Amino acid sequence: MKKIKIKLHTQIFIGLILGVVVGLIFGEKATIIKPVGTIFLRIITMIVVPLVLVSLMLGTASLGDIRKLGRIGIKTIIYFTITTIIAISIGLVLANIVKPGVGLNEEVRARLYKNYESKAQVSIQRITEKSGTTLINMDELKDPEGLVIKLRNGTDPLLSYFREHFSAKTQEMLKTYNDSHPPSNSLKEALLDELNKLLEQENLYNEELFAQVDLSKESKKLLAKNLQGKEIISLNKLLLEDAFPQEIVKSQKRSPLLDVLINIFPTNPMKSLVEGNMLQIIFLALLFGTILTLIKKEKSEFLIKFLDGLNDAIIQVVHFAMRLAPYGVLALIASVIGQYGVHILITLLKYSLVVVGGLLIYTFSVNSLAVGILGRTNPLRFYRAVKEAMIIAFSTSSSNAALPVSMECVQHIGVPREYSSFVIPLGATINMDGTALYQGVAAVFIAQIYGIPLGITAQITIVLMATLASVGAAGVPAAGIITLAMVLKQIGIPLEGIALILGVDRFLDMCRTTTNIIGDMGCSVVIKEMEKNRK
Repeated sequence: MKKIKIKLHTQIFIGLILGVVVGLIFGEKATIIKPVGTIFLRIITMIVVPLVLVSLMLGTASLGDIRKLGRIGIKTIIYFTITTIIAISIGLVLANIVKPGVGLNEEVRARLYKNYESKAQVSIQRITEKSGTTLINMDELKDPEGLVIKLRNGTDPLLSYFREHFSAKTQEMLKTYNDSHPPSNSLKEALLDELNKLLEQENLYNEELFAQVDLSKESKKLLAKNLQGKEIISLNKLLLEDAFPQEIVKSQKRSPLLDVLINIFPTNPMKSLVEGNMLQIIFLALLFGTILTLIKKEKSEFLIKFLDGLNDAIIQVVHFAMRLAPYGVLALIASVIGQYGVHILITLLKYSLVVVGGLLIYTFSVNSLAVGILGRTNPLRFYRAVKEAMIIAFSTSSSNAALPVSMECVQHIGVPREYSSFVIPLGATINMDGTALYQGVAAVFIAQIYGIPLGITAQITIVLMATLASVGAAGVPAAGIITLAMVLKQIGIPLEGIALILGVDRFLDMCRTTTNIIGDMGCSVVIKEMEKNRK
């Protein structure tokens, strides 16, 4: 009897259905198999950094023309920006028409808030940290040697106060410092750690301690206010800068967009790779790939062949990981359904339907039109080719986890590696069209719950903030919650409102991630066709 061979995408889909069934039958007990899904997710995530670095370097070197690289990069960024704006506009229009936040039962709202308040506080804390640290870093030390000497030898009450609060080890390092040599990195780092600990404590200001310090206008302005939380840390930092005007650089407020641009350039390439900072990794890959096109061919040829072989080896690891996909998907879906159930989805059905409906409208209209008209590819053929990547994205809620599979899928519809290895990793980092749509609906929903009217200016702000927030948003589960908090903070909606939607966020995260990676793959088809027409 001939053995029936089931295709991988069918196996994955069966795993997904079985996961739902197992989750519904066994409830929270289904989370016992979650480690299987976690192992699968770790294997697929493990390969993301080497895959992006090697394939993007190889793709850039293969282009052979810097002008071509710049042209493709500009087209890709413009495409992603336009589609993200369209996506969030669709979300806002639907939210304003359907009004999902109007009429929610007061008792249900209170229960939702109580159940997910602690998780919301974690998200709020993370966005507070993400919006810009207020602590002192090494780059802000204008005169490290002067700082060390002042802290060691100073006799005024403030400097004595600082020394008393330093650890015994740091105090010993200060005493034994030889000022005939510049301070060591270990001493500078120890002092920064000690000062940063002081910054995070309660208000440092004491009239007696700061009697000899010339306070800045900014410090005096903050001292006149009733400060809480992060504002106290900001005041403490200003006070510290006033106390050490020659040793510590004055803080300068920078826009979030400028911070994103600056952070693209790494100071330590190995740190970027270890931390998985995708924007910096993409920059490194583009830089070294471009350099390979500029050096002599006889020198670059060996490196390109090595990268080609390494890339093939990485792809084989992806193939191995995909054999585990049906089991990983089953375990992940079962644990999600078992943990959250379907009752919370029913409670927030109206809101969930608006988000899912918006994602479906956007995905199967905008993406289909782009692939069909600009990419000259039958949309049905496109969706058939990329279904494996869609299932992986849906089950893992991670653009990064789906990235290796996405690059494989688009090859089936004729997108060469030189385009897919550039566009898709870049898209996994900066293209969050599904997430942007969700943020638009969620912001309006929470505003409606609190009875806060959103005028045209506020909604335009949502479009701009969601578009900017999507740049560099982590391609990992629940990153959308962090960027949503950035949007809410900007337009003055209570961040605690996040607690109202956290119950269904995991499911919606699965849906919006699928839209995100479809947009990445669709863009690669469009770029391939545009470049083909130039030849």
